[in-house]
Amino acid sequence: MAVTLKANERSWAIQIIQEISAYVKNKPDFKIKMAGGETTINTGKQRMFPDVLLFGDENQSLILQGWELKMPDVPIDDIDFVTDSWRKAENLGLSSTVIWNFRYAVFYVKNKITGKFEAVETWDNSSLISENRNDVILYKSNWLKTLFKVVDEVNRYFSLESFKPLRAGEAFVNATLEAFVLQNKSATAEYLKEKGKENSTLANFIDLWWDSASGEYIKDEKDAYIAYSKVILLDWINKITFAHIIRSRFAVAEKITEIKDDITPKIALSIFEEITAKCDFFSVFHKIEYEEILPKIVWIQLLEINSFLCNTKFDYIVQSDMQSLLESAIQISQRIIIGQFTTDYRLANFLVRIAVKNANGDCLDPCCGTGTFARSFIDYKLEKGVSIDKVYKSVFSSDRQSFPLQIADLATVSKESVNLPSIVFQKNVFDLNIGDKIQIVNPADGKLLNIEIPQFDTIVSNLPFIDFCRHNTHDKSDTIAKRKIAEDVFEKTAIKISDRSDYYMYIIFHLWKLLKNNGTACVLTSNSWMSTAAGGNFINSLSQFFVIKGIIKSGTGRWFKNAEIITTAFILEKKNISSPKMTERVNFYLLKANLEELENRQILNKAVGTVLQNKEIDNEIMSRQEYSWQKLEEIRKLNLSFNVGFHKVNWLVRFKSNLIPLGALFFVYRGAKTGQDDIFISQSPDVVDKEYVSLMLKNSKGCDTLIAKPDNYFITSYKTYKELESLGHTKTIQYFKQFENNLNQSVLQHGDIWYNLKEA
Repeated sequence: MAVTLKANERSWAIQIIQEISAYVKNKPDFKIKMAGGETTINTGKQRMFPDVLLFGDENQSLILQGWELKMPDVPIDDIDFVTDSWRKAENLGLSSTVIWNFRYAVFYVKNKITGKFEAVETWDNSSLISENRNDVILYKSNWLKTLFKVVDEVNRYFSLESFKPLRAGEAFVNATLEAFVLQNKSATAEYLKEKGKENSTLANFIDLWWDSASGEYIKDEKDAYIAYSKVILLDWINKITFAHIIRSRFAVAEKITEIKDDITPKIALSIFEEITAKCDFFSVFHKIEYEEILPKIVWIQLLEINSFLCNTKFDYIVQSDMQSLLESAIQISQRIIIGQFTTDYRLANFLVRIAVKNANGDCLDPCCGTGTFARSFIDYKLEKGVSIDKVYKSVFSSDRQSFPLQIADLATVSKESVNLPSIVFQKNVFDLNIGDKIQIVNPADGKLLNIEIPQFDTIVSNLPFIDFCRHNTHDKSDTIAKRKIAEDVFEKTAIKISDRSDYYMYIIFHLWKLLKNNGTACVLTSNSWMSTAAGGNFINSLSQFFVIKGIIKSGTGRWFKNAEIITTAFILEKKNISSPKMTERVNFYLLKANLEELENRQILNKAVGTVLQNKEIDNEIMSRQEYSWQKLEEIRKLNLSFNVGFHKVNWLVRFKSNLIPLGALFFVYRGAKTGQDDIFISQSPDVVDKEYVSLMLKNSKGCDTLIAKPDNYFITSYKTYKELESLGHTKTIQYFKQFENNLNQSVLQHGDIWYNLKEA
């Protein structure tokens, strides 16, 4: 159990703060200018901040160090006492701390190599002060001398610049924000689970939310309640943080200071409703489902955080560095929630520059997630000299999920634009239609704006990475929308989109309706279309709706480092529906510059120029291969995938008479697609009975000679559970049964004996 200051000890903590402040006031050369922390003194468990904060300025904006205080009956080596001080230091990104119990004081500094806190100085009053609390009163003059010695030593460290002070805004955003979410996600999840036992509507909501969100955003969490807890906690802390950021701009945001003491989460949410009613930022301040359900300990921490921001004059601090703090908050929010699927801003900047023909035109990201493309649209338009008012009227961002929109709204805000409405709204991409109205509050006057969805000049988006195997996780409206799109495509092109088509394929055809004639869509997709029959049909139909100006692929590793999916980008230009001329040419671009190199403006310009100038400028940055549809048809007749288009393969067509089919020499058969390799491929042969295990070579990348060795085990069986049981093969039954609640559509289509991969 954590050791905490009791309410009757509060006066001693306040007295220490006052004594330190009085001591340093008469020392103008001191780095320490004052002490604070009266509003964050620990009177409960698991608080966020130290009992005492030492500041390097009288505005309390420059944090030097935190102290943790206890009475003398708490041992100085009490594990909770010590580790709590370290935790609270890290919550603010601080590299030193002091613990004090009147008998002793210990000064800890974090080791830069090990990352662990180590004691560098200890002060001992134990010869005078016993564990009896009355000694604190009797020997005050003695412990005050020790207190000032500790302050002198800490100040000496800062004078030597042994460690750097942190600005309160920087410390809060870069350390506290993430620490709060990660330290409280499990407790909040358990609380929601308990409430879900009493409320089936709540439990069902989280089930439905997880079905929809798990594949797109929360890949790093396996538990729906922990994932949703992270959403709730991040939503709360972003609300509070952003309200403080805009306090000096909007009088109504001053109401954030009312969230204290006996204010409940429900009352706090009503305060945020008042703020958003008068200055918008709806996506930031609106209530998400069940976020008022918080454990008491978590709510107390949020109150403490709000108090900290009030007392460190956070609204004053951020005006000088508002943009960098916002960007840091966004990056941390993305890391906490979105993880591997966030589009890198450098990739976004590149794609926006090759897609936007007219900087004055209307732009859309219909699957905006956390708003990376929206920010790139805004930055590009401002760079081209478009007025800031016109920029914010011409950039639209939407997403089917509400929780990333809070971060997207934050991503579009800058110091200069805080009084302008950002057009960020929740909408399923399939429900976006030209002429529909959306409502946004004008932050300048609090009036409601009715904005009509226009036809767009440019659409750039990272489309959802949802494959055929996981289509069954989405709702009926999506199924209906996809069916209508497939019917429309067939009616106009006589080409049937395969039932095995991935999600993004349907979305692209819907985007055609949202674009102006000759408008550009640049979309990130998986590379699943390159080597499948479904992909072939997709490309054939796509070429009738769009001029396929180019296809881009990374030549230096994956753009999404932790994702299993390899991505490509399409550059598409809307046209009247018609078959492409066989002489029409398609460009295949291989981007050899990595994302870090795209930060170099010259490299970025050459990569963008390769597309816009329709010629290869620097082969080491980006290569370009060009093929007519006729040539591509000839290549495809050789049973080669579109992937070869990124390389020089014209010679293959010339030598086709000298080629023989692989099947003339080898027996070749295609494995079954499951999307769940973890079931059928194992590194151990012992997970099932030996009759159902075969050696296999999963990856040929490690093969240096023509002789290969197996690197994994393949598991399958054609026997029913009853047959397996009669043979005594219970290990195999147990192995397969453990997966049965998490099978995807691709596996289920194999029937009752789903674990029998007949094609393999």
